[in-house]
Amino acid sequence: MSNHEVYRVDAMITKNPLWPGGLLIALCLTMPPAPARAAEYILQHNRSIERPAQLNILALVNQSSIGGALCYSFPVQHAGLLPNLNDSLHLEGGVVTSYGYPSGRHNNFIALTPFGGLRWDFHLTDAWTLFTTARLGWAIGFLDHYNGLTLAGTVGAIWRFDPLVSLRIESGYGGLAQVGVSFPL
Repeated sequence: MSNHEVYRVDAMITKNPLWPGGLLIALCLTMPPAPARAAEYILQHNRSIERPAQLNILALVNQSSIGGALCYSFPVQHAGLLPNLNDSLHLEGGVVTSYGYPSGRHNNFIALTPFGGLRWDFHLTDAWTLFTTARLGWAIGFLDHYNGLTLAGTVGAIWRFDPLVSLRIESGYGGLAQVGVSFPL
């Protein structure tokens, strides 16, 4: 093989934008097949399942702020509110800290917001739960004295991929996106 041919292979690897994708496809084609199994849907099971309290750690992104949250969820109604659905009701409380850079205001702010509220879960499978929340809080502002009552509602999903940790994703008013982990207590 000549030096010119070696250079061409090297140039193809480093300059071709499709190279990583091709490598990934080749790797996937060489993997042994795994048997597929469908998860059992439990949404319409009419049974009460004891669910643990949870500690949630979340990162938040909004159209004009970023931050984090620490939240404790305590189940108060394991059997839920609707008789023919596998749902449950939780009390949630915690604190959100955020750094805001609003476009309509002149000053950025830092806020600490203690909150409390309800989370209503709909259990699709043992691993997947859809939910909606309603929360009330009080923002305590720093730098710009951004203080006041906050009311928020979200919809989201919890994926329990391991018995000791779950992924929690939610979105709500104002383009808010929250992603984090949930630990059973």
